[in-house]
Amino acid sequence: MEKKKNSVRPLILIGPKTGIQGGGTVSFNHLLNELDERKVKYICVDMPGGNYTLLRTLLIFKYVFLFCKIIKKDSVISLHASENSAIVYTIILHIFCRFTNSKLMIRVFGGQHLDYLLECNKLLRWLVVRCYRNHMLLMQTKGMLQRAKNEFQIYNAVWFPTSRPSTSPKSREKFNLTGTLQLLYLGQIRPEKGIKDLIYLARKIQLNELSIQLQLYGQVMDRELLKMIEEQNEDIITYKGLSAPGDVYQLLRDSDLLLMPSRYKKREGYPGALIEALNVHVPFIATGHHLYIRELVTEG
Repeated sequence: MEKKKNSVRPLILIGPKTGIQGGGTVSFNHLLNELDERKVKYICVDMPGGNYTLLRTLLIFKYVFLFCKIIKKDSVISLHASENSAIVYTIILHIFCRFTNSKLMIRVFGGQHLDYLLECNKLLRWLVVRCYRNHMLLMQTKGMLQRAKNEFQIYNAVWFPTSRPSTSPKSREKFNLTGTLQLLYLGQIRPEKGIKDLIYLARKIQLNELSIQLQLYGQVMDRELLKMIEEQNEDIITYKGLSAPGDVYQLLRDSDLLLMPSRYKKREGYPGALIEALNVHVPFIATGHHLYIRELVTEG
């Protein structure tokens, strides 16, 4: 009698492969690239992030139809989402898992998810928390992990921080004190990221005739901010457009300091640019009031 061959569970990844170039999109694509390099077979459902509009609400039906087609018995489903997306699709996928005996992992992007959950009505919050307790919940920061346990009694949550491909470290004995100090910003061009602080810095640099150059890379989310940048002295501050994922480490190596003046207090988890800076030993200056950046640095 022949033995049955060990069957491999289908791996299904659901997340923002395309759409707004934010931290979640970058992290999800790095994961897909890693799986491709390791020749791991998977099915990807591209679910671009963004705020819920009527159109996006209607798209839920499209994804439910897709799930019906691709989720088979004993699948492993990996959901990568933030805020309301995680809540909506966790409930939907929980139902699929009950019928197909599948396993579900929920990876939450950003630092606002638990606050968003608290703002939901009691019935929805109870339902989502119950779903989380039945599956594996991956939290981006240690602070979120502790809150999940203390405030929601979700004890199966684990710490899964923002990840970026590692590379050889950059050797640096001291700052470039003889030439122009090269400053770098990597992130979306939007008010919450502290862009106005960078513009103010550029004006101070020009006023004091310091030899400093600041380059900004990222997707423009606010055209007025871009206009304000372009009105400054381009020898001091310039917007360089979107950076290709493969160029980020070289941009960091060519810089003396990374600036992260983020004014997000809840929404952001670990900014990916800081992880990349740490990977190549490039120092950074970041705002202290950010909720989770303090987890990345050692005081002193």
